[in-house]
Amino acid sequence: LCYIRNNTTLIKNKVQRNIPKKRSGTQYYDKAMTSFFDACIQSIQTFIDLDKIKVFIIASPGFTKENFYKYLCEQATSKGVVNFNQNRTKFVIVGASNAYKQALNEVLSDPTIQNKLKDTASTRQVKLLEEFYKTLKNNTDKVTFGPKQVKEANEQKAIKVLMITDTLFRAKNLKKRKEFINLVESVQANGGEYVLFSSQHFSGERLDEISGIAALLRFPLNLDYLDDEEEQPTKEDEQKEDSDQEDDEYTQMLVAEHEAANKLDYEYESFV
Repeated sequence: LCYIRNNTTLIKNKVQRNIPKKRSGTQYYDKAMTSFFDACIQSIQTFIDLDKIKVFIIASPGFTKENFYKYLCEQATSKGVVNFNQNRTKFVIVGASNAYKQALNEVLSDPTIQNKLKDTASTRQVKLLEEFYKTLKNNTDKVTFGPKQVKEANEQKAIKVLMITDTLFRAKNLKKRKEFINLVESVQANGGEYVLFSSQHFSGERLDEISGIAALLRFPLNLDYLDDEEEQPTKEDEQKEDSDQEDDEYTQMLVAEHEAANKLDYEYESFV
């Protein structure tokens, strides 16, 4: 059971039950499923206020999602699920390949969910990542990722949308941190857009998996030659790390400004 906010994804509870195969006997299967559904309803009552969310998403492989929603409707009155009937329209049922956190991107990419959450920042981030991976597959030269590649793309004023996680803004190396902030400002000066991803949100976790920085490009660029160049830290770089107090204060000020500019509300968007 997850809360999905603009900036964070919180796992509130896990409900697990051993479900026997139907061939073991319908009676045992039905009893196990009922126990599982009852535990899910109890979790909803414990962890969620339906009045405060925008969407309640029920997602699963197969027909489990439909069966749970049907059972929830039947039990809502008898078990006293708070405000269920008043919020019934918030419930959306979508398919998912599994019931783990990794499936959240798949779930939020569903057109029904995107329409429900069309004005929220997390949906914007999911759409951008979806566009990035689709373009990476079909037209590799129209996207790039990795600090060196993105910086080179910016030098050629090719960046349409820069995607970067707050992980890079919080790097221990203050010189590196300042470089990323300067990169963001340069992209904006060149007419590009930048989107800050939270590392505590599943979309930010996905971006961190590919270095934490990527870009959609205005025009194709072949940056493969950069893969052969290995950037080795100099002795001077190692000695300067975290040592320049003036740079520390300036960088922290810039980080605070960018985080404030990109601060998003923390109201719960959806519950899965």
